[in-house]
Amino acid sequence: MQAARQVDGVLGARLTGAGLGGCIVAVVHQDAVSDFEAYVSQQYQAKAGRPTHIFACQAGPGAGECSLP
Repeated sequence: MQAARQVDGVLGARLTGAGLGGCIVAVVHQDAVSDFEAYVSQQYQAKAGRPTHIFACQAGPGAGECSLP
């Protein structure tokens, strides 16, 4: 998570699910995604000795009203 926060364009990062290895959720500006992936992957590989799995996604619209017929 510390590596993620060092990349320009990261608005925030949080650890989740740490009991079984965990992962981070990071909010990254679209223009910084490739820098984020490269830097975090390199840092994780150096410290953990394993490759990362990064899933870049984009937020969609929130839940809306649902009505039954």
